[in-house]
Amino acid sequence: MTTEPKYHIRGFFPVPEYRYLNGDSGRVEEIIGFDIAYRYIKEDGTGTQLNTFSYTASDGTEYTGTFTDWVVEQSPLKQKIRNQQTGLSEWKAENIADGTETNINQIDIAISKGEKVEIRVRSISEAGWPDNPLRSDWSNSIVMEFPSTLATGNEIAELTKKIN
Repeated sequence: MTTEPKYHIRGFFPVPEYRYLNGDSGRVEEIIGFDIAYRYIKEDGTGTQLNTFSYTASDGTEYTGTFTDWVVEQSPLKQKIRNQQTGLSEWKAENIADGTETNINQIDIAISKGEKVEIRVRSISEAGWPDNPLRSDWSNSIVMEFPSTLATGNEIAELTKKIN
């Protein structure tokens, strides 16, 4: 019995520096999370086939919508903790060295042989949080391609058959 191995694009991306409100003496406005968007693209660089759906609104108007090929996930948000010395609430610092924590700036996206994945992120600021958090513009996209030199489960299974 053989199973297909799972491959993932995994890593971290830099968190933008916080900024001061009201100049250098003001309060710090932190990035508390990210929206991570990705989509699978074809070998020729085009996206997947977009599906369109028609529906009728309650007033009888017919609409046609196109379903996006982007998958958008929100990272975990930073935790609010109480500073024992000041008594004030503050955002807990991330510890990317701790393998038991899921950090706001990590990516884990499945990928298979022959696939490319386009990825972009946007930051979520504490400004307006929690009711209406401020989001940045989307970053420039990067495209990650499955390594052509990496053997996959099917190739390993075929090699095992030949050896046997």
